[in-house]
Amino acid sequence: ITKKLEVPENGDPYKDWLGDREDKKKENKAKNELQRLQNISKEVKLKSNEISSTVNQAHVSTASLGKFQDKVRNEKKAKEIGKHKKFEPVTGNGKSEKEKIAGSDR
Repeated sequence: ITKKLEVPENGDPYKDWLGDREDKKKENKAKNELQRLQNISKEVKLKSNEISSTVNQAHVSTASLGKFQDKVRNEKKAKEIGKHKKFEPVTGNGKSEKEKIAGSDR
């Protein structure tokens, strides 16, 4: 089978135009394959993030907030979302409480 290729009028007649065309085609195939593999790796990362967030949500959905549930191997610790208030101890030094109250009146 003979492949025919038109050579531009101002083109070099001794240049391997057919080989150049095949090289470009191979480069495009390699580029597309690389992009496909990158897309697959992104998809896998997204799925793993979705799975871990679902597992964390399931742990927190229980009444004990997952305190007594077993951890899976390689499971990351769930991030606690929301504001956390720190309360002063109920029992303790009465003088410090009076000083705080007196200090806030000023």
